Amino acid sequence: MLLEERGEVSPFRKYGIYFDEIDQVDHSYEYYALVDTRARDASSVAMNHVNNAILRYATGNNDLNIKVISKPMPLTAGAKDIEDAVDGLALAFIFSIGISFLPASLV
Repeated sequence: MLLEERGEVSPFRKYGIYFDEIDQVDHSYEYYALVDTRARDASSVAMNHVNNAILRYATGNNDLNIKVISKPMPLTAGAKDIEDAVDGLALAFIFSIGISFLPASLV
């Protein structure tokens, strides 16, 4: 049973799975996952979801399950420095736009 047959397709899609090749003799499956990168864990959820569907389909056992725990790595010092620099630049830009309205209001 694949995803549509189990009723596990959500209207809020963060990924799409497209099967390229299904070989039922060798139980070989090739697929592509198109992931919306705005959702942080979408890639791991997509891979887990389709691998669970393939596992259940290939074995015929709907009770089998692959459990995945996804936790992001902490930011490195370099990544934090870059993030702080970008935040500071954005703050300076917004502040300069606000200051530019002072002389304009006096004219």
